[in-house]
Amino acid sequence: MLLDVGFWLEEINLGSYRQTFKENGVNGEYLEGMSMFTTEQILRFIRRCHMKWGDFITLCKELRRIKGT
Repeated sequence: MLLDVGFWLEEINLGSYRQTFKENGVNGEYLEGMSMFTTEQILRFIRRCHMKWGDFITLCKELRRIKGT
């Protein structure tokens, strides 16, 4: 799905999370599995990556967009 998560984050204007995602092992496979996350797992992810809600929503929208292509 995602070959380079860091590059993709830059493309969708979320590049500020690039290093945090790398440090936390957030790769394409991880992001692809997020659709199966429980609410608790999503909240843990947001806290661990220090994401703003709006940025998380953008991330989810972009994930849906690329899954649809």
